This record gives sequence, C-alpha cells and structure tokens, in this order.
Amino acid sequence: MNASTTATARNSRKRQSPEPGQPDKFNAIQKVCAILRVLAQRSPLRLTDIADTTSLNKATALRILNSLIEEGFVSRVTGAKTYELGQEARVMAVGARRSVDIAELAQPSLLRLSERSADTALLSVRSG
Repeated sequence: MNASTTATARNSRKRQSPEPGQPDKFNAIQKVCAILRVLAQRSPLRLTDIADTTSLNKATALRILNSLIEEGFVSRVTGAKTYELGQEARVMAVGARRSVDIAELAQPSLLRLSERSADTALLSVRSG
C-alpha cells in the first residue's frame, strides 16, 4: 500500500457527522431520546409503531427498549404487546415539575394584569 492509498483508506474509515433528519445516522443517545419522546407523546405503543414513528428498524428499537426496561424508563404493558413510560421516567418528570413551577412564577404578573385590566387573567400551560 502506498501513502495515497493508506490516506484514502484512513479517510474512508472516518465517521461522518450525522445529518439532521436522517435517522440511520442518529447516534445512540438520539435514538434513545426519540423512543422516549414518542412514548411520552402517545403511549402505550406497539414495537412496530415505535419503530415507524422514530424511523428506526425494529431490531434497533427492540434492543433500546429492552435496555430502557432494564433501567426502569420503559415498561411493557402486562398482557399486551405494547410499551409505555416506566417509573424512572415518571420520577424524572415529577422532579422537573418541582424545579420550575410556572404558575407560581407567573402569579404576581397575572395579579398585576388582572388589576390593571379589571378583568380575569388566566395562565394556560401546554402539555406535550
């Protein structure tokens, strides 16, 4: 092998950075996040639905789901072939809610707005 062949071989082995919107080039963390995100939006879901929604193949989705089950972030619905968020994911969600209470933060501003406008002021918090 000469120097130019060695350089070409070395360059072809370099990993290319993933391009946005191309699931086959997602890194492992992005794949896990995609699965958790889809389960948070609508669950329980079957493996096929998870794989289709995240654009992952079934084998990859199943491998990730099994790891998430072991860690408690996903659970398999008893008596069904579906998956949902597990206890650890719920614990994280509760912790996140405790850290920022938007209603508490907005209350003084809402009271001022209500007084100045002589009307009711409401706060809506979007979920999902």
